Parts: sequence; structure tokens; C-alpha cells
Amino acid sequence: MMMLCAKNARRPSPPSFGLPGETILYNPASNFGDFSRPCAQMVHSGGTETYNGPLTVRIFAAKIVGMRLDIAISSSIRSRASTLEHRKFAPTLFDYLDELTANNNRPWFQANKSRYEDLVLGPCQAFIRAFQPKLKKISPFFVASDRRMGGSILRIYKDTRFARDKTPYKTNVGIQFRHEMGRDIHAPGFYLHIASSECFLGAGVWHPDAEALAAVRQQIVDEPAKWRRASQDEQFKQRFELAGDSLRTAPRGYAPDHPQIEDLKRKDFIAIQTLTEQDVLHANFLDRVAESFAAAKPLMRFLCKAIMVPY
Repeated sequence: MMMLCAKNARRPSPPSFGLPGETILYNPASNFGDFSRPCAQMVHSGGTETYNGPLTVRIFAAKIVGMRLDIAISSSIRSRASTLEHRKFAPTLFDYLDELTANNNRPWFQANKSRYEDLVLGPCQAFIRAFQPKLKKISPFFVASDRRMGGSILRIYKDTRFARDKTPYKTNVGIQFRHEMGRDIHAPGFYLHIASSECFLGAGVWHPDAEALAAVRQQIVDEPAKWRRASQDEQFKQRFELAGDSLRTAPRGYAPDHPQIEDLKRKDFIAIQTLTEQDVLHANFLDRVAESFAAAKPLMRFLCKAIMVPY
């Protein structure tokens, strides 16, 4: 017996379809939006299987031939991933990214999607959940969310509309802990990048919009001493260096000989700490990430003040 939930559905008499040893029932009493409750059950001649939430049920095909209903159901490993505890990242994460780089096409990814869930997505979600209390100690205004969509994990699907490279998938893991008032990756945040080609931590604002960029530049002009302390802090410099794009000439409205002109030319205010694959695989990687992000506090506090969001 399989019960499919439908929010705000009317309550018909449960239809049944005469498959031997199997009955399909709709259960409108249950709320499809509440993934904390069991959402589907299947009873068949071989026994009973219960799928407990969170559960994603995708109906690929549903057709009635006479009294038969053929439904193909895919249940992702979300229920397992949501309870997976983070210990450390495994080398299989890099192995999968290597394979994806060599086979960056839809047929291969679809055939290996369950491996992506097991080897990449699930461990990253576990890392995010384990990092939540550490992030709150650094600042209560940044968010660590293990949601598949709209959470801290950046989508693996590339936007290829205007790109020369039309391969459909990113070959890296991107995890961003953005400010609670931020809408996207361009908001102030902490970032973890994992790829076979490079691994690094980031902190700051990447590609801010014109208003935010102008605000940061003005803050540097108004409080140059605080900027120097933020960007030249000893603990910060031991781990990070400022990176990103810069203008070739002074931005409009600023003198070419301004004492802070090199920083005023910046289009990104982001700090990078380079990592190795062995760093990522280390048993204490989670704690080391927390220590590095804590060392970026002076920079993050300065940027948040400039953009007028709390730190």
C-alpha cells in the first residue's frame, strides 16, 4: 500500500487498482508539505516498506490501462542524508569530482546521480549541520543551511546560457555561509570551495552590486585606520590574503594619488586561504575552518558595517 499525500486535496473514497498483492491508496488527510511525517507506504506480497520523511517522491509515469496503474517512484536519499553525521570528508568525494570532470554530460550524471547524493551532497550537508554551532559563535547573523535548494550548498547545475563552456555541471563543491540579510552569493559571506584542481576558503564580498561597492569604498575613505587594522590584522594575514578583481585605474570620483587607491580600485573585497586536498580530508578540518573564519572577523565586521548589516 502506498499513500501519496496531497495538500488541500478533497477527500474522495480511496481508489484501488487491482495489481496482484498491491493496492495504491491516496491519503488526503496527510499534508504533503510536512516532510517530517511518514509520507508513503508500500505493502506488497514480499512484505511492507515504509518511507519516512523527509521524502521526495517523483512520479515519472502514471498510466491506467484498464484497472492497472503503473507508477515509477524515485525516493532520493534525503532521509539518510538528513541524519548523516559528519566525521570527515572521504577521498571518494574527490574521486567523484574527477569522474564528473571527465564525463561532464547529462547521461553520465543521471546514471551516477545516486553516487552524487551519497559521495558529495550527503557529506556536504552533514558538514554544514556540524558547522552550524561553530558559525553561530563566529557571528549569529550568518546562516548554515543544509537545504538542497536555497541553502548553503551551491547548485551543481551550471547556467550555460551565455557561457562558451556548455558543459552542464560544475566540477566543484561550493558551500557559502551567507549573511541572513543577503539574497545570493554576492552578499557578505564565508565560503568553502572543494575541487580536484583547487581548494580554498573565502571570506568577504564577491562581485558586490554598485551600491554595496560604493559603500565599502566610502567606508575605506571615511575610516582608513580601521580598514588597515581589518585588512592587516596579524592573525588574518597568517591565513588569508586579499584577492579578486580590481580596476586598472582609479574609480570615478577618487584621486589617483589617494593613500588607499590600490584598495579603492578593488571590485571584490574577498580574502582567500589556499587549501590542499589533504587539508580537506583531515580529521580536524571542520575545526580548522572555524578557526580560519574566526580570524577573518575584522574584515567581515568592517564590510558588514559598510553595507549596514549587523555582525
